[in-house]
Amino acid sequence: MTHRSEEDFRSIAENAPSLILRFDKELRHVYVNPAVEHTFGLSSRAMIGKTHFELGLPESVSRLWTDALRHVFQTGEKSTLEYELETSGGRLSYRSRLVPEFDRNGAVVSVLVVADDVTDVKRTEQTLRLSEERYRRFFEEDLSGNFISTPDGRLLACNPSFAKIFGYATVEEALGQNASLLYTSKEERKVLLQLLKKKKKLINVQRQMKKKDGTFIRVVANVSGEFDGRGELVQLHGFVLDETERHMAEERLAQSVQQFRKVFEEGPIGMALVTPTFRLLKANESLCRMLGYTEEELLEKPIQDFTHPDDLARDLDLATRLVRGEIPSYQTEKRYITKDGRTIWGLLTASLLHDQSGIPMLGIGMVEDITERKQAQEALQKSEERYREFLHQSSEGIWRFELEQRIPLNLPEEEQIDLFYRYAYLAECNDHVAKMYGYAQAEEIIGARLEDLLVRSEPKNVEYLRSFIRSEYRLTDAESHEVDRLGRPRYFLNNLVGIIEDGKLVRSWGSQRDITERKVAIELLRQSEEKYRSLFEDTKDVVFISTPDGRFLDMNQAGVEVFGYASKEELLKVDIAKDLYVDSEERIKVGKILAEQGFVKDYPTLAKRKDGKQLIVLETTTAVRNESGEVVAYRGIIRDVTEQRRLEEQLRQAQKMESIGALAGGIAHDFNNILNIILGYISDLEHPGIDSERRSHHLDAVRTAVERGSGLVRQLLTFARKTTGVFSSVNVNETILETSKLLAETFPQSIRFELNLSAHPDRIQADESQLQQAILNLCVNARDALLDSENKHGVIRIGTELVDAEAMHRRFPEAWDQAYVLIAVSDTGVGMDETTKNRIFEPFFTTKELGKGTGLGLAVVYGVVNAHHGFVDVESLKGEGTSIRLFLPTEQDSGRSPAATGGSETNGAPTERVGRGETILLIEDETMLLELLQSLFEDNGFRVLVARDGLEAVSIYAKHWNEIDLVLSDMGLPKLGGWEAFLRMKEINPNVKSILASGYLDTVLRTDLIKAGAVDFVQKPYVPEKILAQIRAAIDGVISSKSRMPGT
Repeated sequence: MTHRSEEDFRSIAENAPSLILRFDKELRHVYVNPAVEHTFGLSSRAMIGKTHFELGLPESVSRLWTDALRHVFQTGEKSTLEYELETSGGRLSYRSRLVPEFDRNGAVVSVLVVADDVTDVKRTEQTLRLSEERYRRFFEEDLSGNFISTPDGRLLACNPSFAKIFGYATVEEALGQNASLLYTSKEERKVLLQLLKKKKKLINVQRQMKKKDGTFIRVVANVSGEFDGRGELVQLHGFVLDETERHMAEERLAQSVQQFRKVFEEGPIGMALVTPTFRLLKANESLCRMLGYTEEELLEKPIQDFTHPDDLARDLDLATRLVRGEIPSYQTEKRYITKDGRTIWGLLTASLLHDQSGIPMLGIGMVEDITERKQAQEALQKSEERYREFLHQSSEGIWRFELEQRIPLNLPEEEQIDLFYRYAYLAECNDHVAKMYGYAQAEEIIGARLEDLLVRSEPKNVEYLRSFIRSEYRLTDAESHEVDRLGRPRYFLNNLVGIIEDGKLVRSWGSQRDITERKVAIELLRQSEEKYRSLFEDTKDVVFISTPDGRFLDMNQAGVEVFGYASKEELLKVDIAKDLYVDSEERIKVGKILAEQGFVKDYPTLAKRKDGKQLIVLETTTAVRNESGEVVAYRGIIRDVTEQRRLEEQLRQAQKMESIGALAGGIAHDFNNILNIILGYISDLEHPGIDSERRSHHLDAVRTAVERGSGLVRQLLTFARKTTGVFSSVNVNETILETSKLLAETFPQSIRFELNLSAHPDRIQADESQLQQAILNLCVNARDALLDSENKHGVIRIGTELVDAEAMHRRFPEAWDQAYVLIAVSDTGVGMDETTKNRIFEPFFTTKELGKGTGLGLAVVYGVVNAHHGFVDVESLKGEGTSIRLFLPTEQDSGRSPAATGGSETNGAPTERVGRGETILLIEDETMLLELLQSLFEDNGFRVLVARDGLEAVSIYAKHWNEIDLVLSDMGLPKLGGWEAFLRMKEINPNVKSILASGYLDTVLRTDLIKAGAVDFVQKPYVPEKILAQIRAAIDGVISSKSRMPGT
């Protein structure tokens, strides 16, 4: 076997559901595929190099295998072995095919075994098994020379290969002959029938037989007999092959069938096999899914039934020409009608397989769903129409200059400028451009030469073009000095970009605004400037004059220093909104205020220096208007209060630190509860005698506890305003059952749980983790109250019921939703006095000893209820116990809750491999987590590239960006953080798809991530089914802004 063949074999075997093994001459295992490992619970390492006896299999099974393998090695013949075996899935029946593998000298060097689970087949009724065996023998024993005949020689069926072997032109011609004519003598056939009656099946029978023209041929045949209840032979079936081509035909056929089956069945595009008369023989899953039919439904329908009527004639014409041999293949776009009546577009590629005589045998059709592409083409056409509409309706001038000859970019600047003036002409513009030059409409100015518009004698215009060249033909807010049709000077502010092809400039696009009036206003402002120049320069505050559209006209030295620029000239070139405001929308807000009331005073905002450092500033600005009342400039003062605010924040932090010490003990207390659950179950899992049901229960409990830990972190971060909740539809009863079951197994046995849950509770929209945390906190408080009582035991009661709007409104006048779910947690503990009850929801208030509680438990409960637009009620008597009731709106009434922006959560494990061969770049610095995720993704059909720090990730992405479908990156990485690495990848490929992950994420930063182009965010720890679903959704492009940013 060649290296390539071995690779193909490995690729197929590793993904095959059958058990595939290979044995050497010493009958030792030399290869087992993953299906073997899974079935027998042994790793390949444990099996390789060992015989069945050495693996400790039952002696009867080991002896059976030993005899069978030796027979194949000694005879070089294939063999089939059926047996029963105890596996991890119970006692199963297997049918194994033992195939000898030969070296070039024809010696058997190894035996390949393919074993299939035939347990269900064994249980099939006898009559069905007989029919299945007839079908399987006819179609699976070989694809060449199949036949079925009667004992008297009548051929009941045969395939084209059988007819061809014996020299018949068609199957019909062969079926008209008696099989006895194919033997050299009638006596020879009688001997064969007697032998078959005795042995029931003849393997590798070599015979000299006759073709139609009397020519003798040597064949090898497998023949099986079918007998009735009396043991009488009623039918013969088998296959024949030319002996000289047997080995080559077997290898070629096996490889071809296997490769084609894999491509056909697993291909991502629709595929079908059709007869030369256009009848469907087989359809793959992709085609069925595309059209909405099962394969059985499709095979019963003519192609016309799911071809659009308008495309049918052209499709049949092409197919007919293909069958006639007029064209070797064809490709066409056509419409299909799906089962539910939808019309979709498909790209059909059709070809034809011929036999050795050139007769068409089989048609192969491949259909790619191009509906989205066709829709995109229609959208593009509409976009072009919208562009034309935008071009003519835009309030700015938009133009396109073409070049009569392309300008090479490697020419000197002066030569490029000369050529630009010589060859550039106005090819397209809107009416606004025409009006700027004194024309009525665009048609009057189109065709004008550049030199007629842009005054060449003006040095600033030459510098304007030079800047265009030096900026690599992309210039923004560049001023040009031009003349209109009457020769009057005009000043324009331009944005332009050059179109480069093959290293040459071919055209330029741009937009322009008439700033002639602004230039006049600037001159007027300049004339009045001297009146206050001294104050302007000497003050320590930033004093400025700017245009309404965001450019500084002047700035004092204090401004240069505050914003960290090298000179005033450099600062005057900046875009104020983009370069000095952290949020450019703030500049727009200030402009609106100035337009409405003419001034702003001490307007607070976040600014940024040139080096990116943020400043807190107060802005006091006045609008400057011309004689017509139009705002032509802003004049104002900016005061840097960053240091002042920093000192204020230090004071607040110092006050907050007094309360932080109380957190540590309570957090440890809650996490120890969770860790105790995990450790307890893991300890029980270590017992060798634990049954599978109990093991599954324990693993579920550990998983739930881990999720509780994650939820506790998320809850604490929510309380600290570090993260946002993820809301979904929640069954309250299920959440209580799950939580109480976990608590019952961890609380002291002296405490009992009693549940009184509504039989049909409504669902609510909630963050399930927060809801679980609230119930957990209430139960922990109840437990502590019971343990503080004299006998240290008692009952925790949890109940639910539905409360209607009228009852709620009587109790809480501000409650207006239609219905609420009541969750009541009661205990028989020590209770509270009135003073304590009035303070229980205060943050950091606790009656416990130092280190045994944070005082946040009930504060978190109150925060959760508030976040869900609910209400809370408390009843307690000293010495008698406490009852806390939570009222939460039912699902139909919770549209105002954050759940309306629902998260990208996915419930349940995937039913199939979600990957389709896409490539994921996985970035994680925790080695164990990296290996776990890599294994998870690869097992689910993804190709995985890994990196352990940000710099390595950027390097890998730079090399393989066009192969990578998605990047999954931790935020906290060594050498270069996940955020910075993502931005660098975005520089390489602006369309990079990236999911970023962290234990927590600040809401502002989360918003920045999505604005920067990240497709999703994952809250650690990873949940396999959820991260797989998010990856699938991100690759398919179905994540919406709501699913990416729950609660924002």
